[in-house]
Parts: sequence; structure tokens; C-alpha cells
Amino acid sequence: MKKHRVSFTVTFDQVDGNGRLFFEELFVMAHRAYENFMEKVGFGLTGLLEDKRNLLPIVHAEAKCRQPPRLGEMVQISLEVSRLGKTSFTLTCRFFVEARLQASVTTTHVWIEKEDTKPAPLPDTLRQALEGYF
Repeated sequence: MKKHRVSFTVTFDQVDGNGRLFFEELFVMAHRAYENFMEKVGFGLTGLLEDKRNLLPIVHAEAKCRQPPRLGEMVQISLEVSRLGKTSFTLTCRFFVEARLQASVTTTHVWIEKEDTKPAPLPDTLRQALEGYF
């Protein structure tokens, strides 16, 4: 399975008084990795927002933190498609510092029609792009 990888350095505005990454920043970093991934596979979020017919909201998100990264540490995020359904997919982002797993974030996204807000089948081009990371 192919993985999408991005890296971020933990900055001062992302940490608490002990120099550890705030919990909610895991979601921010995971979403940045998601945005980067979607752009890479040809479904940039700008285009999705401009789409008059469909949306791709996150309907579930969860995080697990073993040890929060610290100020100044380089975090490598490995993103993969962990589930691929008819109308939805789930992404898992694993956060590593020096090859040690620190945390993970899982998000589920559903393709819906704007008009009636009902789930719709994923477009074939999106499904094909996601299959490469499943």
C-alpha cells in the first residue's frame, strides 16, 4: 500500500506550557496532510468547494495520542486510505518523530449531493486515485 507523506515542525503557537503539542493540533496537522493529499490526487479542496453539486464533509474524526510531539520536533505524517466504501472513505494519519509512533488521527469523509445532502457514489476518478493508497 502506497502512503502519502508530509512533514511539519512543531511551532511555539502549537504547544502548551510544557512544550507539548496541544491535542487539537493533531486534527489541524492531519487536515493539512489531507489537503495536501487531495491536491496531489487531483481533488484539491478549492475545486471541491467550488463544485455546485457535491460536498465531501468529514462525518467522523478521532485521535489517539501516545506521546505528544514537543516544540521544535519534526513530525512526519504518513497518510493512507484505511477504508474505501461506495460513498465514503476513511483516512488514517500516523504521526512519527524520529521513526517513533506518537499519535494517529482517523477521519471518515462522505461524498454527498448538495441539493438533498444524501450520500452519493464516489466519482470513479476519485475512487481510482484513492485505490492507489488503499
